[in-house]
Amino acid sequence: MPVFDVFYNVNQTVFYVSLTNGVQESIVRSSTVFTNVLASTIQYNIQYTKAALGSADVDQSTLYPDLDTALVAYKALIEC
Repeated sequence: MPVFDVFYNVNQTVFYVSLTNGVQESIVRSSTVFTNVLASTIQYNIQYTKAALGSADVDQSTLYPDLDTALVAYKALIEC
């Protein structure tokens, strides 16, 4: 039976990084594991801390546990 590492817990503060929106502070609302014959992915439903921005389902690879790490990831993303 496969084992999955879920990095973030419900209600944990995380930082979401995207090319279009930069770095956004968010709260994890839930996590979902998707698996098939080829690959497995973990997605999180996050609520942005600024209520007007709403929520999103995002891949684990776009979330970071602290602002410093998120800013380094964002810098690498925009310099590509």
